[in-house]
Amino acid sequence: MSESEPQLENRIFGSKAALAFGIVLIGGMSVVSLLAFQDEPKLSTLEKLDNPTAVGDPVTATIPANRDQPIATVHGKPMYAGVRDKYRELEMAKAGTDDSGKVILYHLAKRGDVTPELWVRVDDQNYIQLLEKPLSSPAPQP
Repeated sequence: MSESEPQLENRIFGSKAALAFGIVLIGGMSVVSLLAFQDEPKLSTLEKLDNPTAVGDPVTATIPANRDQPIATVHGKPMYAGVRDKYRELEMAKAGTDDSGKVILYHLAKRGDVTPELWVRVDDQNYIQLLEKPLSSPAPQP
C-alpha cells in the first residue's frame, strides 16, 4: 500500500511544476484584484474622458425661417445665421454652449488651429457660422 499512496498523490495534485504555476497564477490574480479594489475610489479622476470634437453630438440648433431671428445668444449678444458649410465632425472643436445652455457652439479646428468664428450644427455634416448681425437679403436685380 505504500507504493500506491504516491501514485494517488501524483494523480490528485499533478506535477510539482503545475502546482507551483497554479499557486503563482492565483497569487498574481489576487494582487491585481487587490490593486484594482484599492484604486477604484480614484477612478473618476484617473480616467476622465473628454471629447472636444463634434463626434456623436446631437443636433441642437435649427435654422430659423426668418434670417432676422437669432439662433443663439452668446454673452448676452444675439447671434444670427451666417454661411452654411459642410464639415466632418472631426473638423469641429467644441467651444461651449450658448447662454441658455441648450445650443452647442463649435470652432472650426483644422490641423490643430482653432478659428475664432462660432458655428452651430444643423444636421449631420452641415454647420452654420454665427454672426453678430443678420445677413442682409440680396439686393433686387433690375
